Amino acid sequence: MAVTTEPTEHWIKKMKSVFRPWDIDAGSKGYVTEEDFKKRVPKTLEKFPDFDAKQMYERSHRHWVDHCNLGVEMPEGYRLTEVQYVQNMWLNIHRPSFKEQLRQDCMDFMQRVDKEKKGHLTKEDAEAIAPKVVKDHDHPKTQAVFDAVDKEKTGKVTHEQVFEAQLFFFTDKEDKDHPYNHIRGPLD
Repeated sequence: MAVTTEPTEHWIKKMKSVFRPWDIDAGSKGYVTEEDFKKRVPKTLEKFPDFDAKQMYERSHRHWVDHCNLGVEMPEGYRLTEVQYVQNMWLNIHRPSFKEQLRQDCMDFMQRVDKEKKGHLTKEDAEAIAPKVVKDHDHPKTQAVFDAVDKEKTGKVTHEQVFEAQLFFFTDKEDKDHPYNHIRGPLD
């Protein structure tokens, strides 16, 4: 894979907003380990008690290996810094498998939260889920996320639209005004 462009400052800020909560949860050490990722699973299970614990630990391990470390099994205790994460994600989004893996992760999550198996979430569904997944659900731009994802203004978002929004978040380098930029927290 040949990456011929450089990440923009805006894109770097978005990736830092992904890393920052992990670091804070791990004690603000400036790095995270796979063990830190595993420690996040019980918090997720508290928010979503219907999720399968074994699957969540497997997903945590896969995320650590595939997304954070470009598919490389790192030795126990390996420390991933914010700078390394940003660099790895820049390479990761250019991998041929990135889009399909992100789609699968989105679909898995949506199937878990779409309890009625409707194939979509209503604004009310999203508002009930938001405090569990969004870092700053009171931020005005965060509140505009549903409307931005609901491009056809139907009052519902499909699993595919959520995937497209996630893909936008990870791959867009320039759109500083899009509400989805703030889904992971402030960009500072």
